[in-house]
Parts: sequence; C-alpha cells; structure tokens
Amino acid sequence: MNNTIDKQWVSRKVQSLIAISEELISFLGTKQGEDGTIRITLKDLATELKTSVPSATERLDRLIDFGLIRRIDSRSYQIVHTNLAQTPLTKIEELMQVVSDVPSSSYKQQAEALGISVEELEIVYGYFILLLK
Repeated sequence: MNNTIDKQWVSRKVQSLIAISEELISFLGTKQGEDGTIRITLKDLATELKTSVPSATERLDRLIDFGLIRRIDSRSYQIVHTNLAQTPLTKIEELMQVVSDVPSSSYKQQAEALGISVEELEIVYGYFILLLK
C-alpha cells in the first residue's frame, strides 16, 4: 500500500478550491446590501449556482471554515475578506513540499520551514483535512 500524497493532486485540488471559492465570493459580493449583509436562502443560492442545496451548503460552509465569510443567521452572511492568499489554504502546497523533502520533520521544523508558528501550522493541517473532504 502506498502512503504517499500526490503533490500534483493536492495542487490541482487547491487551485480548484481557490477558483470555486473566488467565484462564490464574487457572486455573494453582488448580493450584499448597503449594510454589507448578504441575505440569501440556501435554496436560492443553489438555484443561482445551478447545483443542489447540499452542494451549495457545502460550498458556503467551506468559505466559513476558511474564514472568508461569517454566518450571521440561517439566511444572512457577511464577507470577512476576499483574498484567499490571506488564508492558510495557500500554504498547503508548501507544506506538501516540506513533508516530501524531509518526511521525518517535526511540526516545529515544518513550521520553521514555512515561516509560520506551530499554531498556524495546525491550521494549515486543518485546511488540508478540509481539502480531502
């Protein structure tokens, strides 16, 4: 059994997730009211995205998990920021390279190689887990 992670697959997945997330944030930005609040039902969002309600919910939940938007209530959201480069998502590919180069590296060594704290590294790993879903 091969326990290696395909870096190309990770890269494609990250780039795809970034593209989908940017598209959704852009769309949500068009729905903002003057107060910055986005009011939309999941059914309406699914219709706009031409997808199912569970799929629309999953996409929205990912943006929340990434800290790009926040849920105000069941039908209201607010964009926190639109730059995915400000999220640990972009560090996943770098992490895969570090782990590939030095498989036995500790969390501390990985964090140092990435120029982040161990706490930030834990968040990157959390994003990696979200990526695998």
